[in-house]
Amino acid sequence: LLAVIDPRGDAADSELNEVRIGFGTSFSARRDVRFHLYTPLNRADAHVFSIDTVDTLMRSFYNSSHPVRIIVHGWFNNATSLVIQGVKDAYLNAGDYNVIGVDWGVGAGESYFRASQYTIAVGLVVADLVNQLVRSNMTDVDRLYLVGHSLGAHIAGNAGHSLKTYQLQVIYGLDPASINFFQDEPDSRLSPDDAAYVEVIHTNTQLSGYPAPLGHVDFYMNYGRKQPGCKTDICSHGRSTEYFIESLTNSTRGFWGVGCTDYNEIRQRTCYNIKQQALMGGAFRQKNVTAGVYTVETLSESPFAIGYVH
Repeated sequence: LLAVIDPRGDAADSELNEVRIGFGTSFSARRDVRFHLYTPLNRADAHVFSIDTVDTLMRSFYNSSHPVRIIVHGWFNNATSLVIQGVKDAYLNAGDYNVIGVDWGVGAGESYFRASQYTIAVGLVVADLVNQLVRSNMTDVDRLYLVGHSLGAHIAGNAGHSLKTYQLQVIYGLDPASINFFQDEPDSRLSPDDAAYVEVIHTNTQLSGYPAPLGHVDFYMNYGRKQPGCKTDICSHGRSTEYFIESLTNSTRGFWGVGCTDYNEIRQRTCYNIKQQALMGGAFRQKNVTAGVYTVETLSESPFAIGYVH
């Protein structure tokens, strides 16, 4: 069963094509995706809008002087998921932001195979949202970051890839999905080309999460496999979100990663370069992070961070 996606869809011109699946069902990203705006003045009661009603933000609590964070959930989730609600709360607890949750639950609620085929179309809609915000002077592209979990990480990547006139500053990929995404097809998955800085947090590479590096900096939490305190793969897959949420808090420890020579050292669990360390997650700073692969050790329960490795 194959999804037909028109590659000529141009987010810059808002010409977003519907993705059609067999058996008489269809999901239209343009029609079905909803955006949920949260700000310090409406932390719980979202302003909900579609790609065709972005102008209603003018009559909401949206504040153009605040940075924008766009969060995308994964398979079988919606706007009520931890990745949107938890990350939203963490950002709003940390400062003044416009947080926009991307609810593509209508498509994400279908089979995994179908949902994975929708990631390009949903990415185009997110790119269109970014275009409208920037062109309306509601934000500067350098103050707009994307965060995506699982399939949502690839949606964020596809959004960045689809932008024609400028480049996203930052994308955080939280355990990007593995199944139905391939190393030799970077245009349909998260890749370093999708933003000026792409950071990836791997927590379940043995099943749900993508095993190979996908960003400028890839953090393999506990070498990216089973996470301490988790008995299931679903738990490990979700830990990427929990770690990222904690990284946004005022943690005095921080998730410090130890440098690895390459991905083979991750597979062999032999990363020992404590002279090369990098801080995972948190509020992005123009820090001197050496691109590459890192492993981060955590505790088995919250707070998870251990701190700087000596």
